[in-house]
Amino acid sequence: MLCCWRGCSIAAFIIVVCSIKMFRNAFTNPSHQFLIIVFTMLFFRYDYAKLSESFLVDYFFVSILLHKASSSVLVSENCN
Repeated sequence: MLCCWRGCSIAAFIIVVCSIKMFRNAFTNPSHQFLIIVFTMLFFRYDYAKLSESFLVDYFFVSILLHKASSSVLVSENCN
């Protein structure tokens, strides 16, 4: 699916970057791993099924979004 749309070399680069992010996240933040996987599955299976590329790419974006959301909640709690 990625190869047909973007080309094989770019698709390989995207897969490598996303898999390194997933591997690094699994070891540095294992307590949030289940939450990220569940949100990825629910978000791209039911809400945005047409925008889903592959699980790896979906996981990459959801992990970034959840990390930014949790850090912004912590910053807003510290300001009060």
